[in-house]
Parts: sequence; C-alpha cells; structure tokens
Amino acid sequence: MKKQAMLDAAMDEFSRYDFDQASVNRIIEVSGTSKGTFYHYFRSKEALYLELIRLVAEEKVRYLKENRISIPNQESVSIWSLLKNQMEHSLYFGLENPKMAAFAAKAANEPNSNMKEKTEEVIGYSAKEFLIRLLDEEIAMGRIRGDLPLTFVRDIFSYMMTHFNDFLHHSDVPIQLDHRDQILAYICNYLDFMEKGLNPRLD
Repeated sequence: MKKQAMLDAAMDEFSRYDFDQASVNRIIEVSGTSKGTFYHYFRSKEALYLELIRLVAEEKVRYLKENRISIPNQESVSIWSLLKNQMEHSLYFGLENPKMAAFAAKAANEPNSNMKEKTEEVIGYSAKEFLIRLLDEEIAMGRIRGDLPLTFVRDIFSYMMTHFNDFLHHSDVPIQLDHRDQILAYICNYLDFMEKGLNPRLD
C-alpha cells in the first residue's frame, strides 16, 4: 500500500517536472510516507523513475495484447499504415490511462540525456531508432523522396512522430475518450500531410 502510494505520487511528480527538478521530498509528502519508507523500497530517485518507466511499458504491452492489437507485416503495407496503426492504439491507451500518458509524454522529452538513455535500456528499444529504421527501408524501396538530404528527412520525420501529442494539444480536438473519431481523423490528416510531403516527386 505504501509503495503504491509512492508510485502514484511519483507518477504525478515526474509528469510535472523533468527528472532533475523532481523532488523526492515532495513525493514523500504527497504519499504520506517517510524517507525511511522511501529508501526501503527505492535506493534512489533514479531507481523510482526507472521503475515507473518499466511499469508503464508493461501496462501498455498488456493493453495492446488484451485488445489483440497486431501490426501488419511491413512488406505488405506502407509505412503510413503501420504508423496509423501504432499511433491510433497508443493514443487510445493514453486516453484510457491519462496519468501514465502524461508521465510517458514527459519522459519522452526528458532533457537529462543520461536518464533518457537509461529509459531506453529499460524499455528495450528506442522509438526514434525504430522510426529511423522504418524510414530508411522506405527510402531504399523508393517510397520516400530522395531529393532531400537524408539527415533532414530523418530529423523532420522523427520530430513529427515523437511530438504528435504536442500538435494534438494545440488543436481544437478534445483529448477525451468520447472524441475518438475526431482524434483518429486528426491522426489521418497528420500522416496524410507527412506522406504527401515525403512521397517521391513524379514530375
């Protein structure tokens, strides 16, 4: 019970503050525990942070499995279909688990490079590297325009995919479960914009 109270308080703390600014003292105060209790369960703030990363990652995997979400074979579909599938169900997970989503969004933009690297080690893969691999394969198959510098295409593609939530938050679309259709339409428009901008020129 005490450990869960600390995890809940830490989820809120790390959703509001970057890792370096987050306070163990605030977590202890909000959870109604003590420093002794905190260090009984977690050897450091870093250990607590990485525990939350692991828990959120496991919960997301469980959610996808329970909802029988599968990603089609890449060879038979375009990168845009793959991304639509991934974004749609990741977003639904976030809508149903808003606290986890807020924490994950903050962690995705964590400025402490050391913690970001450790986070990727816990998750087991880098989302950015996954996107780059997809993009490189599309370029090799001639499905992405090759007249732009590869580093530029990689950077703009990676930025737009990892910052989708920022765009959504600045839209007029309510980020709520009963507005799924509007959110899905926004995802489609977002990816359509990217696809048309990155498709090979035919002229």
